[in-house]
Amino acid sequence: MANIEAKYVKTTLSKGEKVKEIFQEHWIVKMAYWTLYFAGVVILLMGPLFFYFGDPDGKVFGWLYIAGGIMLGLFGVYLNVEFYFREIVLTNKRFVYKRGIIGRRTQEQLLVKTDTVEMNQGIVGRILGYATIKLTTTGGAKVVAGDLLDAQKAKKKIEEAL
Repeated sequence: MANIEAKYVKTTLSKGEKVKEIFQEHWIVKMAYWTLYFAGVVILLMGPLFFYFGDPDGKVFGWLYIAGGIMLGLFGVYLNVEFYFREIVLTNKRFVYKRGIIGRRTQEQLLVKTDTVEMNQGIVGRILGYATIKLTTTGGAKVVAGDLLDAQKAKKKIEEAL
């Protein structure tokens, strides 16, 4: 589960602004990150095979597999940790999508300037219950929050807040 406290958003609320809804990303997102982690471990474990079974020149490939496995595994761990720091929040004035652990990347959209709310849902998303929500202004600016759990409910809540 992503951050259900919305600490960042609560510290940036303006006067009269209140949190209406906190949205969660679907578990399929974490599954992709875990897949990266486990692929890194498998590649890492393949490295020593080049030392044992490979010819003397094959040791370079062994080191490449070890280094690649470590990098891929660490990237998977980073994405898993970063998942817990995400905030997807609807207030009575804006929609906020915040990512990042140390550095922050936020996408914010004022509800009064929002023109359309779109939901994109593929076949797998329809079966498992997740979709991408995109808020667009008349000027073309957009905020995209991907793989939201129960996206139909999220879309309805956003449209009600408009």
